[in-house]
Amino acid sequence: MTAGGDNFLHHQQHLNVSMVEKIRESYQKHSRNISTISDISVSLSEPLRRDPTAEIRCVLLCDSEVERNCVFEVFKRVLADGRSQVGDVQLLQHHWEQPHVDCTASATAEDCKSCVRMGPQSGTSTPPTLAQQQLNEGFFRFSLRSSGAVFRLMLLSKDRQNLLKIYSFDFLIVGMRVANHMGELEEHIWEFEWKRLNRHSKKAVAPIILLAYYRDSELSQGVGSGDTGSHGAPDAAALEQARRSGRHNHVIPRFCDLTESSLPLQELFEDVERLYKHPGFVLQQCAYVNNQYHFAKITESPHLTEEDVRYRCDTVGDNPIMIAAKVRHKDLVSSVLRSPRFLSGERIDVLRDLIHSRNDTGQTLLAMVALQGNDWVIFNYVLPSLCYG
Repeated sequence: MTAGGDNFLHHQQHLNVSMVEKIRESYQKHSRNISTISDISVSLSEPLRRDPTAEIRCVLLCDSEVERNCVFEVFKRVLADGRSQVGDVQLLQHHWEQPHVDCTASATAEDCKSCVRMGPQSGTSTPPTLAQQQLNEGFFRFSLRSSGAVFRLMLLSKDRQNLLKIYSFDFLIVGMRVANHMGELEEHIWEFEWKRLNRHSKKAVAPIILLAYYRDSELSQGVGSGDTGSHGAPDAAALEQARRSGRHNHVIPRFCDLTESSLPLQELFEDVERLYKHPGFVLQQCAYVNNQYHFAKITESPHLTEEDVRYRCDTVGDNPIMIAAKVRHKDLVSSVLRSPRFLSGERIDVLRDLIHSRNDTGQTLLAMVALQGNDWVIFNYVLPSLCYG
C-alpha cells in the first residue's frame, strides 16, 4: 500500500475515533441529565410536614374552556367583595412555579403590567395595558386574614389537564356545576376522566377535592330544603349528591354557592388550609371516602406522629380509625391495626391507646367494631395487636 493510502486510512480511523468520542460524550451528558432529573424528582417529593409559611397552590379543573372562563369571572368578582376573611386578592401573570415577588418600588400594583390588584377600593376593572385574554390566563393569589395563609389558585379546563404533569400543586380541585333545580351535578362529563385524575392526584399529599357549585343566581335561589339565597347555605340535594360522588370516586366532597359572597369560598379554603397543615385531618377525610392510597401514604410516612393518628376534628371526637370503622372501611382499619410500625417497640402502646381511647360520647374503637358484628376484625386484627410481644 502506498504512503497516500496509509495516510487516507489513518485519517479515516481518526475521524471514526472522533465520531465515537462525540457520541460517547453526548451519551454521558444525556445520562447525567437523566440522573439529575431523577434526583430532582426524588428530592421534590412532598414531605408529610410541609412549610407552614409557603403558599398553598390549588388547581381548579372545569369541564370546558367556556365553563372555565365563566367560573374565572365569578371568582374575580366574588373573591374581592370584602365580605369575608378573604383578602389581598391579586390576579397575577407571574410564573406559577416562581416565588412571589411584589411590584417594584418604581411601579405600584395599579401600574404593574404583570399583576392586577383587585378589591373594593381599587375596583376590578381591567387595565387597558392588559387584554382580557391575557387576564384569563393568569392565576389568583389571596390570603385568609384569620390565619394569614396565602393561596394560589389556577383555573384550567379538563382539556388542558396534561399541564398537571409539569405544574407543581398541593391540591387538585374538580369543579362540578349544579345542573338543575333538582340539585343534580354534571357528573357525566367526568365519567371517563377519574382514572387520569387519580394519577395526577398522586403528586399531592391529599385526595382530590370535588367542588359542587352554583354560579348562576337564578338557579340557586329557592332550591332544596334550606335557604339558598342571600346566605349561600348549601342545597341539601346537591350536597348529598356531592357526598355520594365523593364516596364513589374516593375524593373529598365540598359545596359552594358562588352567587352571593366569598363566605363559602372562605370556608372551602379554611378546609384546604387544615388539609395542608394537619396530616391527621387528611387521614380523617380519607377515612370518610375510603381513599386507601393517600391514607397509606400518610400512615406509612416515617414522620407520622401520635397526634396525627389521634386527630379529632368532628362533632363527636372520633379519630380517623374510628371514622373508618363507623363507615365500614375495614381495609383502612386493618391497615393500621396490622401495620408493623404499630406492632413493635413503643408504638404498641400507641395502638393500645387507639383501640381503647374514647370519643366524646364514650365509645371506643373496640366497641364500634363489635357493634357492627365484624368478629373477624376483632379476632384477626385487634386481639393479635393487643397480645403482640
